Amino acid sequence: VRISAARRRCLQREWETVETAYGPVRIKLGMEAGRVLNAAPEYEDCRRIAAERGVPLKQVFAEALGTFRSRKGSES
Repeated sequence: VRISAARRRCLQREWETVETAYGPVRIKLGMEAGRVLNAAPEYEDCRRIAAERGVPLKQVFAEALGTFRSRKGSES
């Protein structure tokens, strides 16, 4: 039997919307001390857009994340 202890941090959550070539997608941000530590496109937004546009879900997801990252890079 192995037992291990684990600690967990809950990040502050915020939402941001990015405008992609397919339409607007919400991005969920995990933040700590004002810094973005995690960013993930909202699955339901990506799923809906993929179905409406007839494109792969992964393509919409990648476009949303790429748009968010390039926008954040240009703000620095």
